[in-house]
Amino acid sequence: MELLVRVTDGAAILTYYPRFVAALRPPFAFLAFLTARLAGFAAFAALRRFGAVASANAGSERGSTCCAKLTAASAACLTVDSTVRRVCRQPREAGDQRVFERGAHPAMVDRVPVTILGIDHVQVAAPRGCEAEARAFYGGLLGLEELEKPEALAARGGCWFRAGGQELHVGVEEPFAPSRQAHPGLVVDDLAALTARLRGQGIEVAPDETLPGVERAYTADPFGNRLELRQA
Repeated sequence: MELLVRVTDGAAILTYYPRFVAALRPPFAFLAFLTARLAGFAAFAALRRFGAVASANAGSERGSTCCAKLTAASAACLTVDSTVRRVCRQPREAGDQRVFERGAHPAMVDRVPVTILGIDHVQVAAPRGCEAEARAFYGGLLGLEELEKPEALAARGGCWFRAGGQELHVGVEEPFAPSRQAHPGLVVDDLAALTARLRGQGIEVAPDETLPGVERAYTADPFGNRLELRQA
């Protein structure tokens, strides 16, 4: 009896050559054939185990190499924002997340929702040396209370006023260009009286009726900035 085991495309093929089995009686010939088949199956199982172990070892080595290359590549193309640096993906402060910058794309921002409680102030621009005219218009004609600017900001020029629960700031801008479209909207208790006062000083006031049920008008400050006046 002769046994030949070949491996082709990952599968074991058993070839049995009966050279003298034909001379044996049928019972012995069957036993010889069965023994050969069992030996072939055992060899095939051993080859499969050996191949699986070798593939796993090779895959582990390739995986380690790929991970090392990926880590190096990631370190080269990713920049950690120093203001939100994180360790082991755990947030240092509640709600903060790991933030990266990839190339020229802006960093992802914190996704924790916030609530805007209101407006602290609005600002209109004016040329340098505007303080006297600003006080005469916003303080004198509109009747807004002037607020003292912080000492650190006073040298910049301009002036601040209180408008109800908010503030209106007149800030110096160089070069200056008046705002013809963007504007603050001021709510007044008597729009008709204020309109008459402004017109009495030669200031143009244009009523607007485009919003049904809303009484309002447009004017401009001494610097050309647009203002909206709305009846409370």
